[in-house]
Amino acid sequence: MPNNAETTAKEFAKIRGSSGGADWSQPWSRAQALAELCIPPDAYKAALNLRQRIETVLDEALAGRTARLSGDEELGQHKTPLLNAVALVRRRVEEIGLNAIRPMYPVLWIRLLREAGVELKGHVYRLLGEWRLHCEAKGAVVFALATPAENARASSKLVPASPNQRYHRTVEELLLRPVGKSGEPYTLTWELLVISRSEPGGEIATPRSKSALTATAEAKKKQRRKPKTMEHFNKICGLGTMENLAIALKKEVESSRGLVVAESNGRYSTELSADELCKALKQYQGKVLTGSDSTLRKALGAYVKLPRGRPPRQKPLIKTLR
Repeated sequence: MPNNAETTAKEFAKIRGSSGGADWSQPWSRAQALAELCIPPDAYKAALNLRQRIETVLDEALAGRTARLSGDEELGQHKTPLLNAVALVRRRVEEIGLNAIRPMYPVLWIRLLREAGVELKGHVYRLLGEWRLHCEAKGAVVFALATPAENARASSKLVPASPNQRYHRTVEELLLRPVGKSGEPYTLTWELLVISRSEPGGEIATPRSKSALTATAEAKKKQRRKPKTMEHFNKICGLGTMENLAIALKKEVESSRGLVVAESNGRYSTELSADELCKALKQYQGKVLTGSDSTLRKALGAYVKLPRGRPPRQKPLIKTLR
């Protein structure tokens, strides 16, 4: 990952709530996460320094001491949902074995609260969207795995982001992608980065565009087929048919009719189509040829270079052959 891409991430402007909320580009504690995600920003306008006080009260409640939170009157209608969220988060944190003081990025807290059964209001997704729009004006937002997973099976689920074996996930993947191992992605250490669109290295972590994938598929389709061997023609047309056709072509090239012209390596060329050449050869070399018309048309490919498409003719073929 280019160094200047990491610098760009550190230079994010802070996207905050209307009353000076937490920085969405930095990891949050449990108390910060609940204060930001479970209470609308407008609620903090009720009293000065209410946010800081609520974070302190939430920190106590998350440690099991809920008395102050239960008796807080300034929270109004938000108190009951907040007490419920505290209980659900404590239970979920214990289930996954997460360190109680471990800070995590807001995207991970949103995921954890959703998994715990906490109902998130519209302001959460509005603030998430504002943060993303601001960051993505500079480049692609990714969360890089700071230290490789110890379990090789777990690390195989992550996507290589650069030659130095760091890994990344998009915001959507970190928020919604199913995981098989208990504790992931919360127990892993992530770092927020932005891959600048102006940097050559940025192409490494950017998914291949639809046009690039289409071009690759078309290139594969256009790969030349391997030339068919004489063994192939002998198998599908019969050895006798192939030998007799070779004799007929040799005789015909020695005539003055000009149906076929001798080329190098025992091959021939013609201006006639496969159907026309088969008809002419049967007319003049019928005593030598064997096999049906369809078999002879296939066999011609071993000896004769046929024209692409049917060339226009000034006169009917029957007059040309007389």
